Amino acid sequence: MSENENKSETIQTENQKPSNGGNSTTALIVKTAVRAALSTLVCIALLCALFVTLFPYDAMKIYVDFGNRARALECAENYIARNRGKYESEQPALDSRYVSALYMACELSISLYNGERDADNKKLRAADVKKYTEEYLAVGGIQERNHEMNKYNIAHSPYYQHTSLYSYRDYLARYNYLARCELNERNAMLVNGVAEDIGLTASRFLNQNIQISEGSIDTYAEIFNALSAMIAYDFKTAGASDLLASKTINEEKLGALGNTLPAGYAWFAPLIDRQTAGNKTLLMTQIEDKFVRFRDFVLNDMLPSEYTTDDLLHRLYAFRALTNFADSVFRAQIVIGSCPLYDGMDMNDVAGWRGELRHFDVDGTDWDMTSYHLKLEKDYMLALANK
Repeated sequence: MSENENKSETIQTENQKPSNGGNSTTALIVKTAVRAALSTLVCIALLCALFVTLFPYDAMKIYVDFGNRARALECAENYIARNRGKYESEQPALDSRYVSALYMACELSISLYNGERDADNKKLRAADVKKYTEEYLAVGGIQERNHEMNKYNIAHSPYYQHTSLYSYRDYLARYNYLARCELNERNAMLVNGVAEDIGLTASRFLNQNIQISEGSIDTYAEIFNALSAMIAYDFKTAGASDLLASKTINEEKLGALGNTLPAGYAWFAPLIDRQTAGNKTLLMTQIEDKFVRFRDFVLNDMLPSEYTTDDLLHRLYAFRALTNFADSVFRAQIVIGSCPLYDGMDMNDVAGWRGELRHFDVDGTDWDMTSYHLKLEKDYMLALANK
């Protein structure tokens, strides 16, 4: 082979070898790009954390939009904590960010409480509900804001939701008492938006000449609704919600429930005393003594000369509170009476809630409260349709 051919072959072979310099350059570019991307992500994370720290209210709204309720509540809490000191000597404006943050803290904490399944976390969520519902309702003049919110919610919801939307304060008071049940703090409930010892609540029913008005009926409706919520909570805790909701009571399940109720649990307290036979609590005694008067007031005195939809809804709200309570306490008494741990129950009490307390005559027709509540719902629906 000639010298030129050897040189040509050598050159060709060398040209076919991979270039180490090219590989190094490519690797460097890739590493630089990765580092730049990681640095960018770190910067974005730091900026986001800084944004959440500096602007918790705006961050709360963003998290709400993305459906991250837990983080939204954290931001609301940070904003409230940061600004709480400003309002120790003055009331915040009802349309301020501070009041809006308190409102969101109520909504978010209730939502998270309802969705929590872990027992320990449930108590933590309940503490949030208790705290923020009380703080929101403590704002001066908050009922004015609630009233406007009630009107807006009713105007933008189907008719069958209107009774539930009648009072936002009632809604918060019920969840506050549910939270107290979760925390074993049943000795107080919110009345007119303020925490009140249950003994004082019982004393509201003591006066034989108790004056019931269209203004005061809402206060008592809130008490009845809170107690009904407490009864529902205990049924749910016992795994027997169907006994509360069904039209007929399953005797077999009722007996099984009575045999499994733990001795140390204060079932249906503070309404019904499970520990001593025939010994009613003061609260239950006074409610039984006055219940017919509340029922008859709604039936006979909440009759405006001109039926407006607002008047009809107010009457429907008050009557539903009484109806739910009457049915709930009747079923609670039956459950307690079936429990071997209880020494016994005067069945006349159960019969009272089955009979005369829940039945009445209107124009010669015998009604039970549940049926008459359905009639009032129809009256309200027709009034809306003709409005």
